[in-house]
Amino acid sequence: MTIKHFGSILLSALAALSITSCGSLPITDYNTITVSIEPLRYVTQAVTGQTFDIETLTPAGASPETYQPTPQQIANMNNSLAYIRVGTLGFERTQLDKITENMPHLLCIDASRHIPPIPHSHLHPSHAKTVDSDAGSDPHTWTSPRNMKMMADNICEALAALDTTNTRLFVTNFERFASRMDSLDNVIRHKLDAAKSRAFLVYHPALAYFARDYNLKQFSVEEDGKEASAERLAELIEECKAADVKVVFVQKEYAGRTARTIADEIGARIVEINPLAYDYEQEMLKIVTALTL
Repeated sequence: MTIKHFGSILLSALAALSITSCGSLPITDYNTITVSIEPLRYVTQAVTGQTFDIETLTPAGASPETYQPTPQQIANMNNSLAYIRVGTLGFERTQLDKITENMPHLLCIDASRHIPPIPHSHLHPSHAKTVDSDAGSDPHTWTSPRNMKMMADNICEALAALDTTNTRLFVTNFERFASRMDSLDNVIRHKLDAAKSRAFLVYHPALAYFARDYNLKQFSVEEDGKEASAERLAELIEECKAADVKVVFVQKEYAGRTARTIADEIGARIVEINPLAYDYEQEMLKIVTALTL
């Protein structure tokens, strides 16, 4: 997408808005945008600069799979120009329609539009043949720099249609952000050349898109939102040993005690990560560095 193609950008943006809005096209006297999670705030600010105030629904330490927005957050959301969603997070699937039914002005932007979904890593094979429903796809699309680049593109297109006076700014910022994601992608690939193992264990399976992009194997303790059975844990220990897993990732949103037990059993290092962090690039490099030590 380049600045000289403003006309085509606006046409495609308007087409996108016609299928992603929560209600009618919004009025122009709102200066706040609400997003689901901090990585979306990061990419939205990268595209908009200082044009809008960006507010995040899911607070630090909370799981976006089960989070319940507060009445105050819903009231604040009603004063927003747009709501930018990942697309398949738990509370987005179960609560979004109810939350926005009385907000006809609010435009809903699906940041994951056009990103090929992958099944949940823990789905039973008989349930994982297709991903026809949101419930069957992994929601953590942002954990891939390539996906983040596409999410920025989706956000840029949508906001260009909402605020045409700032189209040039949005497109310029998008191009700058896309270049950063390309550079990050190249750095990750180069660093992973030195990885001693192409496999890792994580408590909550949040890195499937990252693993797919970089030819890695993700093992996870959690299955279908619950701890694995004792039988499955025994199998998991053997699988991790066979794959020569060197690192076990745990997230602060989840207790992860079982993951720590497995790490002791297989002699792997424990590294705490935060895929929901605002500082996206730093967090991705932290994950890569852990895999290469």
